[in-house]
Amino acid sequence: MDDETIQPETINKIQRAGMICQQTLDYLCNYMKGQSTKEILSDLYYDDATPPESSIKELCKMGDTYISEQTAKIYKKVQQKGTAYPTTISVNDDITHKSTGVLREGDLVKVYVAAHIEGWTAHASRSFVLGPGGAKDESLPVIRAAQAVGEIAAHLIKPDVDAYTVTRVLEYAARQYGCRLNRMVTSHESFQWMLKGIQFFPGESFKFELGETYNIDIAVSEGPQDTQFVEPPDNTVYFRNDKKYRLKTSAGRQVIDRIEKTHFMLPFDISEFSEPVERFGIQDCIKNELIEPCEVYRDRATRTARYSFSIIIGDNGIIKTTGVKKLATLPNDAFLKSVLNHSLKTLEPIEVPEKL
Repeated sequence: MDDETIQPETINKIQRAGMICQQTLDYLCNYMKGQSTKEILSDLYYDDATPPESSIKELCKMGDTYISEQTAKIYKKVQQKGTAYPTTISVNDDITHKSTGVLREGDLVKVYVAAHIEGWTAHASRSFVLGPGGAKDESLPVIRAAQAVGEIAAHLIKPDVDAYTVTRVLEYAARQYGCRLNRMVTSHESFQWMLKGIQFFPGESFKFELGETYNIDIAVSEGPQDTQFVEPPDNTVYFRNDKKYRLKTSAGRQVIDRIEKTHFMLPFDISEFSEPVERFGIQDCIKNELIEPCEVYRDRATRTARYSFSIIIGDNGIIKTTGVKKLATLPNDAFLKSVLNHSLKTLEPIEVPEKL
């Protein structure tokens, strides 16, 4: 993204979207902890007590509702705002959006949210273990590893730094916790109305540039198992691709027109098209490959943690719109500590050893 396009108003929209993501995570996590969320919710409040077995779908709906409520309060003249990706909750070996079933004590829970204001996006995710009475536990090495790896990425990214160098350090950092960086979950450059742009890592070699925005998405696994691509039969998260085709049915044309006006290329849940004629239109869109499902990943038989946040490469350093302010514990490695101590408010690159 050209740095001339990053205007103060754009930065503000991304930051405000990030604040709402953080508030939504607090809201959902505190609800699952069984603690009061009155200070956060103000106008939207649910019972303090978490049900013994909470429906994941219902919790996701609560997250989407909260984002819609909060975005409606700001930028009154902007009509297009809300979720940039449906709220998802995955447990244990599921990494991305298999939001089905119920939560039970001992589950390693990953909550993911994304919001946008006029197409400018921010996202965030948090991992924790659901304990007795809903108590939250973030002390697992895999959870600490995900947070540390994510924060290290934020400190490493500078103009002219190669993404491959960042990937090398992130894989090294995950190993220091006895964990593995999952290469199937990738961090992407983002644009207006596009949560995932062309440039991404791990996977590519390119140089970061001033004025770019990135949605950092880190997944870390406990074991060495390979990642699987899974197709749950109830996967409902889709996005509009760039294929051009005029649908032959009026139902399909109405649905694709609504998708393009409301979501553009941002992911959405097809369950919002609930009327019979809308469901027919959605199937027409799927059949003609105008929309496609977001990929679902799992690391079979091993627990995974996820940590996501958004950054802007600004004139005065890295602007981090979401994510933790400070790690609970630092890694033992001297080099990684030096990376984390490197100020975000500088564009000076960090020297990375050739061998790690």
